[in-house]
Amino acid sequence: MGADPLRVLVLGGGSEIALRAVARLSSERDVRCVLAARDAPAARTRAAELGAERAVVGATTWDAREADRHDAAVAAAVEVLGGLDAAICAVGSLGHASGEAGAADVWSLMTANAAGPAAALAAVARAMSARGGGSIVVLSSVAALRPRRSNYPYGAAKSAIDAFARGLAGAHPSLRVQVLRPGFVRTRMTRGLEEAPFTIGPDRAARAVVRALGARRSRTWYVPWVLRPVFAVLRALPGPLWRVVAGDR
Repeated sequence: MGADPLRVLVLGGGSEIALRAVARLSSERDVRCVLAARDAPAARTRAAELGAERAVVGATTWDAREADRHDAAVAAAVEVLGGLDAAICAVGSLGHASGEAGAADVWSLMTANAAGPAAALAAVARAMSARGGGSIVVLSSVAALRPRRSNYPYGAAKSAIDAFARGLAGAHPSLRVQVLRPGFVRTRMTRGLEEAPFTIGPDRAARAVVRALGARRSRTWYVPWVLRPVFAVLRALPGPLWRVVAGDR
């Protein structure tokens, strides 16, 4: 994109992974970033803590569960940035374990992880397509591939946003849409949970986001890469065996 600033919108502006990615990007080139988050001031503070503050030029209040905020949040970001080259969708909420979740909990979880981000990404895609293209990175999860008993609403929501992102790539040929499927990442969201095999730190996940933003074509990424063959096997396991392997993680 030459010497011009890279104009980036982060959906889920408080995400540790996304902010580390922005910090990494801004160490290599001129970056202008708008954070869209439920708590915009807190997102700015978090950006400063993780070294991304010099790239952040704006923050807008955005809650994935508010249906009437998606178009406005994206439009506000485009206005502040003077255009939009890239977007990172890093929205995530683990919510309750499936055995504890009531109807309202499931609705909130599905909206926050799937319906809301999908609506915002549709607005992002329209804005980018109108200006000739752009790059989108969507943080999905290997949980999208086969839901676990311990938190299947989260897996179902990630499966939905994963499929939506891949469909978005086909519907908008001018866009490069990257779907990242990390395994367990050590972040604030997962603090206190039992780690799974192939656990990684947030810096490694952030490096994957940066690499994906530079990709020339749409594709799906596993982070770390070994999860691709691992889940090729796990998805083929019979249900009873899968439940033994997955346990309550």
